[in-house]
Amino acid sequence: MIYEIISSTYSSNSYILTGEYTILIDPGLPENIPLKSFLQKKMLTINCIINTHCHYDHIGGNFGEEIYVHENDANAIETGNYKTAYMNFISEFNGFPVKRRLKENDVISAGDHSLKVLHTPGHTSGSICLLDANTNTLFSGDTWFMNGIGRTDLPSGNLNDLEKSLMKLAKIDAKHICPGHGMPFENNIENIIRNFFPEDW
Repeated sequence: MIYEIISSTYSSNSYILTGEYTILIDPGLPENIPLKSFLQKKMLTINCIINTHCHYDHIGGNFGEEIYVHENDANAIETGNYKTAYMNFISEFNGFPVKRRLKENDVISAGDHSLKVLHTPGHTSGSICLLDANTNTLFSGDTWFMNGIGRTDLPSGNLNDLEKSLMKLAKIDAKHICPGHGMPFENNIENIIRNFFPEDW
């Protein structure tokens, strides 16, 4: 089962995958009341948290000992450094310990769901998307939104890298896209690339 906790604030969206294990993708900000209420209502125990990248609006609500993130963003989360952009939300941030440093094609299994890691730099150097082939669902973080793409003007952002990442995603068989902000949507990657990189499509 996939549960979608869609944010109406600066906090990121959160996604919960249940099965043999329960996975939480991006807990958002610490004050993510809808997520906390949902977990309490469903009496869910989270077995691991996957951060799609290191920005504080996605990681600020991290908890527990099983935090997974791409190896390129792991140091930022562990040290709470400037790359997390925490200063846009709080005055001080000491970071979280990272249990697993993810790489391209790593797989995280929840039993009913199996998430394949796709390294998609551009928004940050360690941005990832997560593909659940069983449901043709892609968790796109801040790489790809319904009507746009991730910003590249924050530390380690790179427009050329983001373009390559979107071209990579264009080859992925995913019908349902669950972004880091905004509403989930059906695959519109061709239109996105045409709008933002028309010379390369």
